[in-house]
Amino acid sequence: MALNTQPGGEGQFTGGRGLVLEYRIRTENGFLTAGYTRSRVKPWSLEGGVEGSGNYVEVVKPSGTERYSFVSGLDITTDDVVRVITSSGAGYGDPALREPEAIRNDIKNGIVTAARATEIYPGV
Repeated sequence: MALNTQPGGEGQFTGGRGLVLEYRIRTENGFLTAGYTRSRVKPWSLEGGVEGSGNYVEVVKPSGTERYSFVSGLDITTDDVVRVITSSGAGYGDPALREPEAIRNDIKNGIVTAARATEIYPGV
């Protein structure tokens, strides 16, 4: 389990971070059924903030990784990984108004990368 640190949710006040949860399958002949809203229409921002990221599920198999917002009866087996990514909340207010100290703390705490901070927050 980890915080979802994908881009999204930046603003004068940032949206809360979602989660990334990984489940390694330990049985043969399993299946996955999952459905998430807010995968295409992401959490909306207010007053100039940035919309949040979306919800989805990734299934990692030896043949590659597939991404789903809705899936039913997908065959999964031993050592496949089901990764659930929940969305971050949307930002509120113009990102240019975020306090520099708050931006530094976001970078220090791994909430936003230095590259993303430079991209989204002017003057960083």
